Amino acid sequence: MAKINTKELLIDYVRTMLGEPVITVELTDKQIELIIDSVIEKFSEFAYDGQDIRYMVVPIFEGVKEYKIDSRIASIIELKVNSLSNSLNPVAAFSIPDGYTVSSQTSASSLSLADYETTLARYSKFDYMFDVSPAYTFNSNNSILTFHEDMSRHHQALIQVALEYEPGEVDGIFNHPWIKEMTLAKCRYQWGNNVGKYSGTLINGNTINYSDMKSEGQADIERLDEELLTRWSPPLGITVG
Repeated sequence: MAKINTKELLIDYVRTMLGEPVITVELTDKQIELIIDSVIEKFSEFAYDGQDIRYMVVPIFEGVKEYKIDSRIASIIELKVNSLSNSLNPVAAFSIPDGYTVSSQTSASSLSLADYETTLARYSKFDYMFDVSPAYTFNSNNSILTFHEDMSRHHQALIQVALEYEPGEVDGIFNHPWIKEMTLAKCRYQWGNNVGKYSGTLINGNTINYSDMKSEGQADIERLDEELLTRWSPPLGITVG
């Protein structure tokens, strides 16, 4: 079987596994496409194999507790500041974009990934300078980073972020076993949900029990959700002390 490396091939795979062309799968391509997108989004949120990890060094403005950061960031994996930031300036090469002021910071302006991203090479040189983990929360829905303590002693923060995964037109993620299985399970559930009040008749006179199809899809979804957390997600860190 050819490698599934496009969304169109994954749609064909789903239709074939659900029984086409022997039976008509009562799902539109658009429905299957939306399911694929949601499955990849969930996988990239939880799975180390589906995350696009980047590093940012961003400025901290005196008196500002809330920061709107790049909307492509799905989660903050780690955030650190340095305890001696008044005497260290490892990000002197990073310039604040024109028009970016404390007053505009709390409005529509955002800390762009393009302006503040750092490479792994640069990250490794000054990671040791950042040794304090402040109290903060991050709301991925509005991209707001909020500090919950006094940050006046700090000039910048080092942030490890996970971006929303955006598959290319040709992309190996479409062939990932979890992506294929979860897409198939959700499509089976959606098909059963679409026509669940009917009983379909096959060519040989047998019938399709859509209620059972829906239940089977739900059981597979629950199993795969557990597998995502136990097999594909990075292990939890161990805290000592």
